[in-house]
Amino acid sequence: MATTISSDSLLESLGFSKNESYDLPDDLNDFSVSSLRAFIDQSYLQHSSESSALIHITGPSVIGHSAPLRSVGDFMTQLQSTFEAVGASIEGFRALGGTIPSKIAKRTELALVASPLPGSVVLEVAPSMPRVEDFRPEGEPALFDIETTIGAKTLADCAFEEFSNLLADLSCETPNQDAFVEHLAELGPRVASNVQSLCETVDRSQIDIDFEWRDPSKERKKVSVSHSFAKFAASVIQDAQVNVEQVHIEGVLLTVTTSEKDHLRIREDDGEGLSTETVLPIGDIPPEQLYGLQPGDKVAIDAERQLFTRAGGRTRKKLIGVGISKINRLD
Repeated sequence: MATTISSDSLLESLGFSKNESYDLPDDLNDFSVSSLRAFIDQSYLQHSSESSALIHITGPSVIGHSAPLRSVGDFMTQLQSTFEAVGASIEGFRALGGTIPSKIAKRTELALVASPLPGSVVLEVAPSMPRVEDFRPEGEPALFDIETTIGAKTLADCAFEEFSNLLADLSCETPNQDAFVEHLAELGPRVASNVQSLCETVDRSQIDIDFEWRDPSKERKKVSVSHSFAKFAASVIQDAQVNVEQVHIEGVLLTVTTSEKDHLRIREDDGEGLSTETVLPIGDIPPEQLYGLQPGDKVAIDAERQLFTRAGGRTRKKLIGVGISKINRLD
């Protein structure tokens, strides 16, 4: 015998009441995205041990639930390049030239998980490399859960967090963008170039991007880039003229510490009785290279000289340590 389902009973079972009023967002696309997000959170992502992201595309170029393929394709390609550049910078590879090592590129490679989903222009992406492989590339057995115990993160998670923090330093409401420019200089010219290209792509394509990233068991983190904000960001990066020079220094070590906030002092002799002191942050010098060094040791230091332009056209140079080694004296 057929059973008739009461619509009122069904709505009541879902938590709706006829006596209540419910507000809808001004943009119904937002409603569809929130529904999609809730569905994924309750199913795949809730039980997944992998990171994942939702990319919601709106803006003048989006009509209904469709966006120009070229615009979406250009954005996704540039997003991948930006992720690789930020990941390489985190790993100490900041030079504008040269190919990013494949072992770094693989750790930041993104894959399209699903086709554009109905209800809006929404893409789901995730790192191609499984988390366990990123943490243990040689396949060695884990003695403990490093992610829980020491808060270890995959390079893809770190790349998104760094990218998010970088954009958070930029504000259209203030003429002073020094925090953003200095952060950009620390990441290096490759990141600056790729973030600029990404912003130019968003501006040129007239699309607005909401990029939501989630690593397992954590809340989503969101980066929003409108085409107008992207245009502003690209102009700031272009004006900053970020560059990095490789510097080699040899001299006598006057001060050595192991704190990231401390500095090294080196006395360089010119061979004619004159000397100069160079002060630089330890930067990315591995702690193990500092062990055993004492004031008075002759050392060789590899460093990066960051060059960038701050507000008002002021050019700044900043020296950051990369590596250090002891030079055995012959005398």
